[in-house]
Amino acid sequence: KETLSSDTFKIYSSDDIQGVELAGALKNIYAIICGIAESLKVGENAIGLILTRSMAEMSRFAVAKGANPITFLGLAGMGDLVATCTSNLSRNFQLGMNLGNGLNLDEAKLKVGYSDYKNGKRNKINFTVNLRVLKDSVIWMKGSKVISAFRVKITPSSFSYYSLIDKKYFQGNFSLLEKILGAKVTFSQVQNLLLGETILDLKKQKFISEIDDVTYKLTPRVQNELYRIIFLFDPKSFALKKQILNTHKNNKALDIDYKSYRLIENQLVPKKIMINVTQPEHFTTINIDFKTVTLNKQISTPYRIPSSYKPIKL
Repeated sequence: KETLSSDTFKIYSSDDIQGVELAGALKNIYAIICGIAESLKVGENAIGLILTRSMAEMSRFAVAKGANPITFLGLAGMGDLVATCTSNLSRNFQLGMNLGNGLNLDEAKLKVGYSDYKNGKRNKINFTVNLRVLKDSVIWMKGSKVISAFRVKITPSSFSYYSLIDKKYFQGNFSLLEKILGAKVTFSQVQNLLLGETILDLKKQKFISEIDDVTYKLTPRVQNELYRIIFLFDPKSFALKKQILNTHKNNKALDIDYKSYRLIENQLVPKKIMINVTQPEHFTTINIDFKTVTLNKQISTPYRIPSSYKPIKL
């Protein structure tokens, strides 16, 4: 301590190693909560309440683990808690802000491989896609294969597509997208699939968690009568690794495999996704590689179907 101290640098020591370690770990949880609260504009009084109750909870946790609760009143506890929970330079505070605001994909460049095998015939195509996502509002895509090939705009209530090559368009519900994927889908499911989130809202029902090999396995306590679904999570990052949905009636299966992620602005974003849709005598595979990603900027979604294009009839 004396060796490291100087007139401009003061060292504080503690013999409560466990207390200091717990303080350093627990404050990160509360920083994420404060970031979410800040994004929701709940006000400074609410932030003060969170900090106060966080301090009380940390102290009780310390006693339960055999640490000294007085440690949490010092720099390792209160000092670090306040700094981490209120600073825009705090990574965990920023993570909470991003979670509260929702993730917007300003611009993502994707390489997509689509393969469809049906009744002994295979259809295969590769193309690049510019993707923009405004959370809970719109999904915009521009697809190219050497030249611009198509545009897509998806909102919570509609699906629209037009081809610059065939000079045709579709505008209406999700029936065209369902035909491509071979399964019924909603806006939130497409959005969550692209952002690495579960296609079902985990808050709306209770789940059973268990360890499955090297992953956390999450299954509904009461499975749906029409299908069975399983979610697998990485135990270190809690990133979604796989979601599997099997229907009982017609033997359809949807397997969404998140091969890898990248960390951008403290947010885990999918890097490679493999989607498999299996049904009797029909197999569809979609490989999505996120080449570049920009997050949380202002985005525009220009979209206009040329008046000379003809409608697609399903």
